[in-house]
Amino acid sequence: MTCLTNETRTVAICRPGATKVIAAERVEPRWCFGCRKRLGGTLSCVAEVEPSYYDPWWQYACDGCGQDRRWGFGGGPL
Repeated sequence: MTCLTNETRTVAICRPGATKVIAAERVEPRWCFGCRKRLGGTLSCVAEVEPSYYDPWWQYACDGCGQDRRWGFGGGPL
């Protein structure tokens, strides 16, 4: 984990360091608002390499654009 602090060390901004994919699975075709068509994708479980207080998280990548653009119109689940 990388942390940046100000001169007086009153504020610290931390962000995850290097990550690795723990598990990945193919997902059935869904509408991608970036590609504007139905494409499959990959759902990956990602975790930090070093010990951290962050839990592993799931990350989706479209086969066309490589981003998660499944949600249009407002950014939430339809």
